[in-house]
Amino acid sequence: MDFGTLIRILFRRWYVVLPTIVLATAVTYTQVSNVKPEYSANGSLVVLAPPSPPTDVVPANPYAQITPSLRTTALVISQVMDDPSVHDQISKSGLTGNFTVTVADDSPVTTFDATAASPQRAVDTVNALIARFPVELQTRQTAIGVAPEGQLRTQVLVSPLGAQQETSNRNRALAAFIALGIAAVLCVALAAESFAVRRRRRRVFGRRRRSRVGEDVEPLDEPLPPAAAMETEYWDGLTPADSDWPERVPVDGDGDRGEHDESESRRTDAEPVRAGGPPDSVRT
Repeated sequence: MDFGTLIRILFRRWYVVLPTIVLATAVTYTQVSNVKPEYSANGSLVVLAPPSPPTDVVPANPYAQITPSLRTTALVISQVMDDPSVHDQISKSGLTGNFTVTVADDSPVTTFDATAASPQRAVDTVNALIARFPVELQTRQTAIGVAPEGQLRTQVLVSPLGAQQETSNRNRALAAFIALGIAAVLCVALAAESFAVRRRRRRVFGRRRRSRVGEDVEPLDEPLPPAAAMETEYWDGLTPADSDWPERVPVDGDGDRGEHDESESRRTDAEPVRAGGPPDSVRT
């Protein structure tokens, strides 16, 4: 079935297509409206080298001392922050456990993203993560005996000032229900077309049965589609010896069976009809 045939079926079966579209639209609107909005917030910090010793006349610039080892340290602490136990602790504290901790590819900049059902909850979660990161960093440095003056430190780069509403969930739900609605419309239209074709086909065969016994037949209210019409023409071309359909009997104007000479209605291979005259058996 090509695209043009499908479009014609949709227009021909408009009486089932339109109610299906209305129903699908109502269901889609109801379900998408029930999708709860979500809000996301983010913040970031950077891991810096230890401060310069007090004896230095000119303190070193920590941003000029950013090395790949600092990024490695940020990756280690981010793995600690992303542990399932930390997610559980954050959730039990009344915040959201739906957060991620990522480190930049070429620097020790660490970003925190949190998604929650309310904007304030998302902001509070990011603030809690930013506050916990330096604590985890200091705890692990102290555990291996690093002196306080030699420990790495952090500095907040971006603090969450607010949360943005996420539309991805609603968009995904809308796309899913639109796809289901299109599928429902196509299925209903094709089912209605199949039912109508089968009903008309039965009426065509019923007309044949009534015509052979001399009963009046009613014209079809709608022509058969091309595929069904070809099948009907195939049956019309069969002879009584090839199929189960009896030969038709002409019906006169009064609806009675007219006289039918079977010998005159059939052509045999032995007596073909030639152009320009009757068969050889009736020539004089």
